[in-house]
Amino acid sequence: MAGALFLSSPSAQGDALSILAALLWASTVVCFKLGGEGMPAWHQNFLKSSLGALLFTLTLLVLGEPFFPPGADGTAWALVLLSGFLGMSLADTAYFQALKMLGATLTSLVGSLYSPLMILFSVLFLGEELTFSLLLGSFLVVAGIVVGTWEPSRVEEEEEGKTRREILAGVVLGITFITLVVGSIIMIGRILKTYSPLWVAWLRISVGAVGILAIPWGREGGGISRAFLPTRHTGLMVAGAVLGTWLGYYVWLKGLQLIPMSRASVLNELSLIFVFVLAALFAGERFTLRKAMAVGLAFCGSLLVLTAG
Repeated sequence: MAGALFLSSPSAQGDALSILAALLWASTVVCFKLGGEGMPAWHQNFLKSSLGALLFTLTLLVLGEPFFPPGADGTAWALVLLSGFLGMSLADTAYFQALKMLGATLTSLVGSLYSPLMILFSVLFLGEELTFSLLLGSFLVVAGIVVGTWEPSRVEEEEEGKTRREILAGVVLGITFITLVVGSIIMIGRILKTYSPLWVAWLRISVGAVGILAIPWGREGGGISRAFLPTRHTGLMVAGAVLGTWLGYYVWLKGLQLIPMSRASVLNELSLIFVFVLAALFAGERFTLRKAMAVGLAFCGSLLVLTAG
């Protein structure tokens, strides 16, 4: 009863959904880590985007939600379409290229710019309030990510044989990726507060899937059909798409609709912290003292944001 009462508030629902989105994304990372071995990154990206578009189409049909919402004018359509191309097609392509150039560790560190950039853009373009609790909470969560991710020996191993210029190019691509993700969602911030997140999710991810085909970068490893060839890990790949690109994507947008985007972004940033825990439970990775410290820092940061009201 107390839990139901707590979640009766739109703000509490938005907080819960933003944390749930982080957990679903983390589950997706683990599924793709376990099931994506041997499949090139471009094919993984196209597979998850295509399945996501299909699932959202079916969801709209089953629920009777309109594909053409009343009141959605040409500007709304154009902004969501552009947002999908920038935030899904271009951003995902930049991410996988950065991952290839930098390795997982540095890419994760660059990705931790998500909440600081979201806070900055939300304040500048959406007029959201900037509070000390929000800034400190974001700092603690990002600090947790850095503490849990940064391992000098691993970075040296990942960067072996790469020139400083290649690493710098990878960092630029990583920053481009996270800026596109944040900018593309900020540009539809007011639309998201007005229209169904299901419609926004369907349109964005459908455009994203089609847009991936128009981008020539990173297509090593065969044609489009390879993304759909069944393997012994197909179940894990499909599970990852369902958890992250369908459920996680909708839950993320719904959370952004209910609470300020700056606040939601700090809670979304917990996804990498959840990865540490889930990877230890299901992928056999070691849960080190460093990762335990990361979880503690991120927990304190998120608690600070949640209790700030």
